[in-house]
Amino acid sequence: MGGSQGVTGAGYALVDGNNFFVSCERVFRPSLSGRPVVVLSNNDGCVVSRSNEAKAVGIPMGAPWHKVRDIVERNGVIGLSANFELYGDMSARLMRVLEGFAPRSEVYSVDECFLDWSSLPLAEAESAARAMRSQVLRLLGLPCGVGVAPTKTLAKLANATAKKHPDFTRAGVCVLMALPGRERESLLRQFAAGDVWGIGRRSAPVLAGHGLRTAADVRDASRERLRALGGVTLVRTADELAGIDCLASGDEAPAPRQSVLCSRSFGTPAEDADTLASAVAGFASRAAETARAEGMLAGGLIVFADTNRFREELPQHRLSVSVAFDEPGDDTRAFVSAATTAVREAFRPGHAYRRAGVMLYGLTPSAGRQLALFGDTERAARSAALMRALDAVNRVPGGPGLRVAAEMGREKSAGRSTRRTPRSTTNWDEIPVAKA
Repeated sequence: MGGSQGVTGAGYALVDGNNFFVSCERVFRPSLSGRPVVVLSNNDGCVVSRSNEAKAVGIPMGAPWHKVRDIVERNGVIGLSANFELYGDMSARLMRVLEGFAPRSEVYSVDECFLDWSSLPLAEAESAARAMRSQVLRLLGLPCGVGVAPTKTLAKLANATAKKHPDFTRAGVCVLMALPGRERESLLRQFAAGDVWGIGRRSAPVLAGHGLRTAADVRDASRERLRALGGVTLVRTADELAGIDCLASGDEAPAPRQSVLCSRSFGTPAEDADTLASAVAGFASRAAETARAEGMLAGGLIVFADTNRFREELPQHRLSVSVAFDEPGDDTRAFVSAATTAVREAFRPGHAYRRAGVMLYGLTPSAGRQLALFGDTERAARSAALMRALDAVNRVPGGPGLRVAAEMGREKSAGRSTRRTPRSTTNWDEIPVAKA
């Protein structure tokens, strides 16, 4: 498989929660264990997480809920509305536990984290991975898989092996370089190219047309050929599969965000300007919070709304208005005022809007804030102080939360979540009650 280059010790450990959203639900509802469970997207639309039992009865990932009703009824599948507040808090707790097992960590997604184990001797990696997995299960009740390898791409492959290969699922751990060479080679020759991190299933047919069907095929292909097929990204993936670390943590600063988008489909269509404006006000507020959290200012915003294009018998309209600011900013009040004014002016009576959103564009770092020629520095300072106070209040778990008045009434367009479980870790009113 080629020796690792630029990596010492065990390399990287990738920790990935098993069926994360479902697992979070099972922590507080043990009765769901061993039963087919799925978590649904906003408005209870599509399946976004499945228990192993739900997978076994044939429910596909991403399937619209209404299209799998027959499978659900035949097999007693339990469908739950997404409880993202709970999942986000459990994710934060997971990452805090994992931070204690490495000098450096890199959160990759809500349930995935890379750990730098370059200083950990390879001989100790298996026991360390098992101990970490055991502690996560003991402290949080969350099962996870651990893949350890000299590169991030191989760590992803090892993690998938730990979670799906029958020889590893019991332990939930795969330390790739601790395996005999023949066994490592066999794993790469069985692993489909489309399942390799950085390739994806859309590219798999193209690669297969050139005889590259497995991870081993990609690893062994000439770099000139790979460059012609997929550019430098595919070449890096092949090098990573060969054990050459091309994605070391901190090697490249992440590209600055170009925009912030906050949108959602409504559970009940918005048929009047007030309802649509209150929903848009909420989107503008969330977008402003995101921009401030990342230290960015917006040069303008786009507000949009759509009717249901699948209901051809109804009047159709796509509302889209762009608003440029005199100077970049991050004040929630300014965003909400601009967005609601725009949507009220563009609203068409007699239309039922099913989806809306706000996108901030022209982002620049707040550290380089420049006021307009006649900008009011005192007003800008007061705005910044007010936004810091607003964010501080809204960060308190289970706190009352502060919102602008324009958001009042947005519950009329709130998405469906009739199957949502309690927010057991963030809302005082929904904390579980234990009875003797």
